[in-house]
Amino acid sequence: MRQFLTIDTGGTKTRIVQFDAISHASEAYLASVLREVEIPTPRDKDKYIAEVVDAIKQNFSEFCKSPEENVVILATRGVVRNNVLIIDPLLGWHNFDIAGELSPLLGDAKILVQNDARMGTVGAFPPDFRGRGLFITIGTGIGGGLIIDDELSHDVTSFEPGHMVLDSQRSWEDSASATAWFEHSGGRSGHDVSADDLIWRWYAEALAAGIVILLPILYPDIIMIGGRMAEFFDKYADDLRRVVSERAWPPVAQVKISAVSDPHYLTNRGALIFGLKQMEKIDEN
Repeated sequence: MRQFLTIDTGGTKTRIVQFDAISHASEAYLASVLREVEIPTPRDKDKYIAEVVDAIKQNFSEFCKSPEENVVILATRGVVRNNVLIIDPLLGWHNFDIAGELSPLLGDAKILVQNDARMGTVGAFPPDFRGRGLFITIGTGIGGGLIIDDELSHDVTSFEPGHMVLDSQRSWEDSASATAWFEHSGGRSGHDVSADDLIWRWYAEALAAGIVILLPILYPDIIMIGGRMAEFFDKYADDLRRVVSERAWPPVAQVKISAVSDPHYLTNRGALIFGLKQMEKIDEN
C-alpha cells in the first residue's frame, strides 16, 4: 500500500507525522498518529533540505524502503503556486522549489507542496461537510482558507487575512495573533490565565474586529478556529460570539463559531487528506 508522510513547516519548527496506513481520504479524519518527529526550522534553505531528509531517513525507515511508490505532502508558510514556494517573508524564502530538491534525496518520492493554512482548512471540516466553511488559524500570525462543500475554494486561493489593516491602523494579526496575546498578557501563556480574566474579553474584541470584516465578504456558514489560540477557545468563545453577533452585518451576524478538535495535528492531517485526494484523482486518470 502507498504510504504518505506529512510535513508541517512553520516559522520556528517543522513537524513530520506519519499516520496509520489508509487508502481513502474519508478515513483520514480518524487515522491515528503512527510516529512523529519535530525539528527546528532552519532559515537557510540548504540546511532545511538536509535536516528534513536526515529526519526522515532516521525516523521513518519503513517509508524509505520503497520511496518511489510513496508521497510526501509538505505544508509550508507563504505563497505556493504550482508546487513551488513563491515567497515566505518570515523565513526569507523566495522561489524555493522544495519538491524538486527533496525528491531526488528521498529516492524520487512524489512531493506535493501547499500552503499550510489551506491544509489546515482541509483538516478542519469533516468529509461530509456541505456549505461554506471559513477556517482561521491563529499562531505567530493569522491565516486561513475557505472550503465549499468539502472542496477548497478555487477563488480564495491566496488568503492572508492577518494582513488586513483595521481602524487602529494595525494589522489584524498585530492585534489578535498568539504573538499579540503573549505581548498583551505580559508574557503569560493562555494556560496561566483563568477564564474569568478580563484579558479574554480584550482578546475576543480583537479577534472579532477581523471576523466582522470577513463575514459579509465570504458569507461562511461556520467559522472554525485553529492554531495556538484554538487551545484556549473555551475561555473566550462566549465573548467572541457575543461581540460578533452585536457588531456584524445582521444577515451574517449569527454565524456559528467553533474550534477545531485537534489543533496540534490539524495541518498534518489536512495534508494527509489533501495528498490522498490528489492521488485518487491521478489514479482515476
